[in-house]
Amino acid sequence: IFKNNFIMKKILSFLSLMLGVILVSSCATKKADSGSSEDTLFKNKWQFVEVANVAINKEVNGTVPYLSFDKTDKRFSAITGCNTVNGNFSATNTKAEFGLGMSTMMFCEDMSVENGFKQILEQVKTYKIIGNELVLMGSNDKVLAKFNKYNN
Repeated sequence: IFKNNFIMKKILSFLSLMLGVILVSSCATKKADSGSSEDTLFKNKWQFVEVANVAINKEVNGTVPYLSFDKTDKRFSAITGCNTVNGNFSATNTKAEFGLGMSTMMFCEDMSVENGFKQILEQVKTYKIIGNELVLMGSNDKVLAKFNKYNN
């Protein structure tokens, strides 16, 4: 009985240790994942792919339209292929909010990206990053715009 008791205690100790390792590693993974979306959002430029269900060409008026964020100043900046649009921006976890902004006022042949982007700004409530794609969403997770990481 003493020998079986000893073996049983060793097995239980080993299983407890393994369970502890699994719990700690799963918590560490979740913690890293929760911060990574926000870090990825702010550390990259995002090329327009789609706005309000309309596909965006790689270049608009000879320029690649993209969106970027400044975490320190809590601002966004977008090159729309014509004008620059800037404004306040805040993000926490997956929540996102675009605030009041301003824009240069040049007229260009194709202003579809700019007009579409300005129309969705106030509707954005959340975002998600899946691989190299940023998706801005409104109420009920309605997709408002899609972007890819921009490698200039």
